[in-house]
Amino acid sequence: ADRLWGYNRQNYMFETSLRQQQEFQQIHMKIKRFQLYRQDISDLSKLVVDRHFNYRIINVLMLGFVIKTTYSFNRADSGRLLQSSSERIFLDPLVNLTLFTSVMWLFLGLVANIT
Repeated sequence: ADRLWGYNRQNYMFETSLRQQQEFQQIHMKIKRFQLYRQDISDLSKLVVDRHFNYRIINVLMLGFVIKTTYSFNRADSGRLLQSSSERIFLDPLVNLTLFTSVMWLFLGLVANIT
């Protein structure tokens, strides 16, 4: 019975090498898995950067259109629509505020895309 349950050095060394190989394989698999995670994150960040670049082009075009519309607006043409001076006093600041707000939002969108 002592021989059956006794210490077997050859089997112990064989088991030790197998256990060590198994642990190394698990470590290598974890490293590969985290490398795949890093690759996925870099792919997603590249996709976001490319999409923001497209938004930047659209924002520049919209900002140019709004600025052109703002500075080429002829107020003499709208005189026949607004007959009283009280309407003009009330609506002119609102038009200017609306145009200024749209310019600021587009400018902030450009700044957010650049940074």
